[in-house]
Amino acid sequence: MSGYRVNSDWASISATIHLYNAMRHSGVDTPKISIFDELCQLFLDSVFRGSLPNRNFCSTYRRIVYRSKINKGSTSHDKRGTSSPTVGFTQLPEDMEVDCLLFDQHFTNHDRDPWFQGAVHGIPYKSGSEHKTYRKIEEATAKASPSEHMEKSKARVLLEPDGPRPIARFNFFAVFMLCSKFLETLGKLGRRRDERVDEMGMYTVP
Repeated sequence: MSGYRVNSDWASISATIHLYNAMRHSGVDTPKISIFDELCQLFLDSVFRGSLPNRNFCSTYRRIVYRSKINKGSTSHDKRGTSSPTVGFTQLPEDMEVDCLLFDQHFTNHDRDPWFQGAVHGIPYKSGSEHKTYRKIEEATAKASPSEHMEKSKARVLLEPDGPRPIARFNFFAVFMLCSKFLETLGKLGRRRDERVDEMGMYTVP
């Protein structure tokens, strides 16, 4: 499960599905690729912040994946006073947030953390109201018998390998390699085009 962390250094998965979404919304006749559509939905919250963009694809990608901020007003590169993203790609990409109780429980050595207990009892753990939410979770946990708590935990956790989105069985390494190959192939197509143009004497490839 920890294979998803490989995307923290090389944002191949994030870059691929952002690029695929941009190509699907552009005028390019891009065929539908089922696995990329599934990845877009799987990482809708973490990679797209909840919705698939239909414009400003590059700036959206840089802002979400590389935390590039928007500069409002004129800059040294833009004297017109328009908004533009700051320079991106100078830091590691954001970690993909994976909503997986099995992974989190393994990461915390199966501690009885409030986030896990809240998910079991159907109480979302909200930031900003931690104390109030924590009390609700503790009360619900105390009221449940050990057998009831175990059954609820089992039912909730089994959604991850057997539910409609079996995230616990997701092979992040395989998807990372697939996306890397996709980007590599696109890059080669671009280089071939540049080489053909260079042969025509239009410009020199550096």
